[in-house]
Amino acid sequence: MNFFFLLSLLFPVLGLAFDVKPWFRRPFEFEGDAAFILSHYPSIQNATSHYSSTDQLLRFDLGVAPTPSWDFQIETECERTRKNAWSYLSFGMQARRLWFDDILGDTVSLTTNFSFRAVAARFLRDPSCLYHGNINFEGGVALGKEYAPWESWTNRFYLYALLGIGNKGAPYFSGLFSLERNFCDRHQFEGKLSTLIGFGDHDSVHPRHFHGYASIQHRSLDLTVGYHYLFDIWGKINCLLTYRLYAHCCPEHFWSLEFSYCFPFCPF
Repeated sequence: MNFFFLLSLLFPVLGLAFDVKPWFRRPFEFEGDAAFILSHYPSIQNATSHYSSTDQLLRFDLGVAPTPSWDFQIETECERTRKNAWSYLSFGMQARRLWFDDILGDTVSLTTNFSFRAVAARFLRDPSCLYHGNINFEGGVALGKEYAPWESWTNRFYLYALLGIGNKGAPYFSGLFSLERNFCDRHQFEGKLSTLIGFGDHDSVHPRHFHGYASIQHRSLDLTVGYHYLFDIWGKINCLLTYRLYAHCCPEHFWSLEFSYCFPFCPF
């Protein structure tokens, strides 16, 4: 167990829904994204009673880069879980600033971001929801590098780290390490490790009387593999499979399958 906890610290959850890669979309181009996520977990680690759930989530977001240095994104989520029927889950906004761009000749790409998310109160009492508060504030930094021997990049990697806090409870840390491979700007593959760590005081989960993860010392380490197919002008489709390698005071043996379609457009 201590070994996996050290891994989760070294390789900075599914909750990273906003785009955090340190490369922006084209200036003045909007990008819409619709995603469906099916997930399941058979138990919760260190729970006082057995609890399992099969969940479905719909996520819609819209992003735009009004300048080469700024990117903005809004997002809304709806979810169905064992405890809640289909209903509104959250609404979020994110702003990102590009400080260095390796595509333009810098050694690496570096971005910082700030985000805000409002979460429905009933989902904070749902063990399937890892958000900490009704209102959550997050700040993060991403660092990445592309390798492009020809016109298009072939390999790239990036790291992302985030610190957040809700309107109640303890702060939390989230992050990831990702590797990507591009073939002819048509097929793209990725693999990433991601973690979510809560700094609460409690070391157990009470599913029957659950009041959120804000005060719980939870930790997780997830592995994700993904495939992306790019059309010429009609955006791309994405398929991501995630499995939880390590869990403490949160859903364990968790897996999810995500399908999404991303469509760029310019109204001007």
